Amino acid sequence: MSARPEVSIFACGGWLTGIWSLPRNAILVTAKATGRAVRISQDGVFAVAKGMGQAATWSKEQVAGSAKVLNPLAWVKRPADRHQAQEETPAAAKRVVAPPPQPRPPRASPRSERPSVPSSAMAPEVTYAEAAAAVFAKVSEKVMFAQALRDLAGQDQATRARAAAVLGTIQYSLSVRVLAARCARDPSAEVRKECVNALTALGKSDGLPAVERALSDRSTAVRLAAVRGVYRLAGPAGAPSLIRMLFDEDDGVRRRTAVCIGWLGRVELTADLLPLLDSESAWVRLAALDALGNLKSLAAVDPVIALLEDPEEPVQRRAFEVLGIITGKQMYETFPQDEKSRRFLVARWRAWREESAGRGRPSPA
Repeated sequence: MSARPEVSIFACGGWLTGIWSLPRNAILVTAKATGRAVRISQDGVFAVAKGMGQAATWSKEQVAGSAKVLNPLAWVKRPADRHQAQEETPAAAKRVVAPPPQPRPPRASPRSERPSVPSSAMAPEVTYAEAAAAVFAKVSEKVMFAQALRDLAGQDQATRARAAAVLGTIQYSLSVRVLAARCARDPSAEVRKECVNALTALGKSDGLPAVERALSDRSTAVRLAAVRGVYRLAGPAGAPSLIRMLFDEDDGVRRRTAVCIGWLGRVELTADLLPLLDSESAWVRLAALDALGNLKSLAAVDPVIALLEDPEEPVQRRAFEVLGIITGKQMYETFPQDEKSRRFLVARWRAWREESAGRGRPSPA
């Protein structure tokens, strides 16, 4: 019997192709020895599927990180190549789930000092055509008016304020219209104040409605100017508007209002001034005393006597002077310097007041 010829495993294309001719047990031993045998169970398949499902939800950064771990050599690129690779990434791969939109906070509107005046009460604006057709007493006034009109339409606050002051020197009906309209519309308190001052300087009754509306302006400076304007333009007829300002929130406005009411010289306004004698501000009390001294009403004697004991010495001294003005009498030639003399002075005034109420007006002893 002839021996079977030996066939080399390398004769048919190498040892990888010849491995199939080895017995089954030898194949398993070889695969185990080289670590290439992979046994995938049913649980392993489900685990791989689950991992693939999670990978679908990865973000762009997570995918890039995993690729680095799996194949570090693939990421050893120049910065330019990396940038080009990112640009060539499909749009679907670049998509990132955006966070839910956050509610936008309400926009805070800047606090405006523009007075709230109904549009129906505002004076109409003066057009350039009206200014060109107007006939002024002097050519220079027309030139100044046209320039002021242009400046009032500008953005600079100081320029608009100067233009308003210039219009206060041009005695013309259009000046009142321009100032009244600007006083109601301009966002700058400084410009509105200059408009009120200019209307007061013109002295025309047509400007009084705009000045009275300015009494309700949000700016203290504008209200101060308006109080003076109402006094100058309306005179005694403006008393109702001025009385309303005695309750203004600002001490300065109340002070100026009290002084203006005192200048009106109307004795019947005494009762409106008396509450100011109880003001927490010593300046307001002093202004009220000055106004009562101008009105010279005996109805103010008792409240003024009470101010002889005011905690502020300037108020005590002014009360001492006002009592002499109202009654025409003097208990002391000069204000007493010591506490004992001051108390004696108060007692004499009160005694005199009681006698005056009961049996006429005896002269002080």
